[in-house]
Parts: sequence; structure tokens; C-alpha cells
Amino acid sequence: RSLRRRAGALAERALQDATRAIRLFRSGFDEDPDDAEAGERLGALYESAGALEALLALREPQLGRATDRDARVALRLELARVRAQLGLGEGAEQALRDNLTELPGHPDSVEQLAARIAARGAHGELVALFSQQCASLVASAPDAAQALLARAAQIAEGELNDVEAAIRSHARVVTLGRSTASLDALANLHAGRGEHDLAVGYLEERLAASDDPAARVTVVARLAKAYVLA
Repeated sequence: RSLRRRAGALAERALQDATRAIRLFRSGFDEDPDDAEAGERLGALYESAGALEALLALREPQLGRATDRDARVALRLELARVRAQLGLGEGAEQALRDNLTELPGHPDSVEQLAARIAARGAHGELVALFSQQCASLVASAPDAAQALLARAAQIAEGELNDVEAAIRSHARVVTLGRSTASLDALANLHAGRGEHDLAVGYLEERLAASDDPAARVTVVARLAKAYVLA
């Protein structure tokens, strides 16, 4: 196996014969599918050659054999990318969802899945994704959970025009930590529904959260108007 690996490296680097290198590394990998070095070199050669179907056929069984969680997560990220390049969108998304089942809140998986969902224009699904991942992260990473929930609120308000969902999400954001953006949004959303007494409460919180003199002047003006209308 060692001789075959050295021969493969020679073919790849010295002779620049990718076809021979693939044959040699493939032979070694078939003999020992747990040979990580042969698997990595073979994968890189397939990638360079544009042999994406072969790369997919290599990585999928590796995922099934992987015993380390981080290795599985990395393999699924690669599978998602390769499947997407091959036009297998559903398979790409499933790999990312599988990562989030095994490792909730995994940043790269969340972002890549969100990008794919957004590209389909499935904004409701995107809100659901961020809300679910927020729930998984509240205890272990509250700042990350709050950021995801804020994104869910923004999409509910801006893309779905779902005021009720936006209010629920922004309200959850401020329970996780002070957020001037969500306090502003809550005041505006409630005022837009004629609920000026609720707007007053959020504006008072917003005023207490601001140290910037110019911002405080603006909030005071809004608060005065809300008092009149409440």
C-alpha cells in the first residue's frame, strides 16, 4: 500500500499524470477504504479533473463509515456542495439538514441551507429554519440564537408581510438580550396596528437602552407622539 501511495504521488506531482495517479490511489483505496490519505488525494484529483460523479461516489460511502462527528459534518458539507454542482438540489439540502440534526446550530450548515432556501424564494421555510435553530442554541449560544431570531423577524416583516409573526419573533429577540433594532421594530409594528400603549412600552425600553444623544432625541420625539396617541 505504501509503495502504491508513493507511486500515485509521483504520478500526480512529478509526472503530472492525473489519470495514472487516480488509478493508483483508487487501487489503494479500494484495498483499504479506511486509508484517509488515499481518500483525500483521490478526492482532490477527482475535483481537479471535474469528475464530480466519481467524487460523489467516493464520499457517500465514506460518510457511512465515518465514526467521528466532525468528520461526518465536513463530509456532508462537501456532499452538499458537490450535489449542488451536479444539479441535485434536494440532495444538497438534505445533507445540510442532516448536519443540523446531528449538530444543531452549526454555522456553515445554517448559512448554506439558508442560502439555498432563499434562492428558492421560500421565505416561510427560511423563518422556520432560523426559529428552529434558535431554539437549539438558546442554552448554549444565546447571542447566536438571538441573531438568528432577529433574521427570522426581519424576513417575516419584510418578505412575508406577516406582522404577527414579526412581532412574536422580535419579542423573543428582546427576551434574549437588549436589541435596539427589535425594540424599534416592535414600537413601529404596534403603532402601525394602532396599539400605541404597547408602542410606548417598547419606546421607553428603547430610550433606556440608548446612550447616543442624537438617538435619544429621536426616541423622545417618537415617545411623545405615542403618549399622545395612547
